[in-house]
Amino acid sequence: MAAFRPIRADEIFHALDLMSKEGWAYSEADVRNFLSWEPEGNIVGEMDGIPVAYLTTISYGQFGWVGNVVVREDLRGAGLGRSLVEAAEEYLAMKGAATTVLNAYVHTVEFYLHLGYRDKARLWVCRGALHPRVKRPGGAEGPTGTLEVSVLKDVSEVAELDSLMFGGDRRRVLARLINMNPGLGRVLKEDGKVVGFLLAKRWAGGLEMGPIICPRRLRGDGLRAMLDSIVDGPNPDNPGFMVVLGGDRDLEGLLAEYGLSPGDMMVMMFHGKDPVMRLDDIVAIGALEKG
Repeated sequence: MAAFRPIRADEIFHALDLMSKEGWAYSEADVRNFLSWEPEGNIVGEMDGIPVAYLTTISYGQFGWVGNVVVREDLRGAGLGRSLVEAAEEYLAMKGAATTVLNAYVHTVEFYLHLGYRDKARLWVCRGALHPRVKRPGGAEGPTGTLEVSVLKDVSEVAELDSLMFGGDRRRVLARLINMNPGLGRVLKEDGKVVGFLLAKRWAGGLEMGPIICPRRLRGDGLRAMLDSIVDGPNPDNPGFMVVLGGDRDLEGLLAEYGLSPGDMMVMMFHGKDPVMRLDDIVAIGALEKG
């Protein structure tokens, strides 16, 4: 019979082994970061004292995020995954969450539907050889009118906007992302008011971008301005990675200007109260495991 509990630091390599067999390219440092985000919310399922299942969670007040749900392949189909997800839901409810949100690979959607999850949005994992924008003849070369892009230095600059967009208090996580990746955040202002932002981090020689907030009406100039600012640099030809909300051909075309193209599709799903998110103004989430 399986037992579920928080993972211990000395069991990180069990989690890494489970995830690597799924083709997920996480490092030891990544898993230690997961553990630091939510020490009690990184849950393992063990049988006969051996960890055989794993997931991560992050609590954002009114809602919580579940990521990296994995069960050892030879033990699937016996209810272990269901029990693991239910353990995560119980933990997040204890932290005050009325909603659990996760990103499901297409082949796992049916599993989550059986657990009572509902469809919230489509996501596309965009990758490519990131490069400065190929500027079109006669096209805009930067922010126009009253738009301004600056370096994001402190979470207080964007905390209110992020809460409005995602419907939860994510300051704790955003602050760490900003501090761990100095100089890689951008703020978009219109008439002096913060209307968007972009966070990014270096990984495997490349650049992972997200979360990205930009009003739909400003995506032409505003989003390009933030991307121009973050992509232009001394070594721009690096792998790029971004998880964007799908279904927008204009956005797909804009990202293609920087070498990014959509690949795998995923489905954002939720259990409990429908999360209040301003999806029209969310360009990209932070990462599959933390939203």
